[in-house]
Formats: sequence, C-alpha cells, structure tokens
Amino acid sequence: KIEAFNRAEEEAPLHILAQLFFRNQWSWSDIRGSRPLIEETSASGLVADDSHMQDVHNLGFKYKLGKRYLFGPVGAELLFTEHETEGDFRKDAFHRYVIHQEPAVNPTRKGTKACLHYSFDRVPGKGSVTLYLRLTDQKLEDPLRDVESIIQRRKREADRFYAEIHPSKATE
Repeated sequence: KIEAFNRAEEEAPLHILAQLFFRNQWSWSDIRGSRPLIEETSASGLVADDSHMQDVHNLGFKYKLGKRYLFGPVGAELLFTEHETEGDFRKDAFHRYVIHQEPAVNPTRKGTKACLHYSFDRVPGKGSVTLYLRLTDQKLEDPLRDVESIIQRRKREADRFYAEIHPSKATE
C-alpha cells in the first residue's frame, strides 16, 4: 500500500513508479552470463523471471528467485529498460522518460528493469493518493481483491510481535 501525500496548499501533479529490477549479476565476471527478464503479464502487471539465468560462479552459492509477479491497479503505463549504466536503454531511462519526455524506454516492452508508472494530473492540496500493489510468486486472476485484508492481518501480526519484545515498562 502506497499513500502519497501532497503537503502543499495547492494541487500538484504526482508520478508514482513501482519498480522491479534485477541486480546486475550477469556482469559480475569476465564472461557475461545470460540475463533475467521482466515483461508484461497483464494490463497492470509485470513478471520477473531469473530461472533461465546462469548461476553466478563467483557468488559461492546458488541463488535464484524464480518467477515473481508485480500487480497494481489498472491504468499503469508499463515501462521497461535495462539495469545497465551504458547502452540504448540505460537504468536512468524512467527519469529521462517522465521528466524530460525522452524516448528512453525500451519499446519492445522487455528488460531487466521495469515499472508500473501511475500519473496523477492533480492531487488536491493537503490530499493524498493511495495505490495497492501485490508482489507474489503466483500469477493471480484478481490479485488486488484481498490486499487490504492481508495488510491488516500483517499489521496485527507485527503489533503482536512488537508487544512481546518491548520491555513491559516502556512508554508509548
């Protein structure tokens, strides 16, 4: 859950970029390995997959996440680039695209870095905008249906945890 506030008195535009990216492990050795991939999975979702990536030989252990899905509300603009400092689609592409309107993002809609870009023309002064997102290892048909109940459940779990570890004489 992201709630972004406009603390000013007057209305203002707002951009929220919910990003997924892979660490640039494919360039950690002299021999460049295969890259993971992030692509569109739905009108408001991304899928990141590192399962076909070669193991990084100098890491010392096997490390793979497998497929991960990022879902958000309908209406996002999906942006893609590479998590590299050089090349056609560099890791600063989102900034260049949103702020300077440069054609910096990858038109093939694939990369090692991607985001759900939400643009709000006017957030009222002292107002806010709330977005619900879900990162999961499962492709879901209605991924945001129960997000608020999951957030409330996790908050209760965290409150119980901290209630147990705080000293009994601690003040609020």
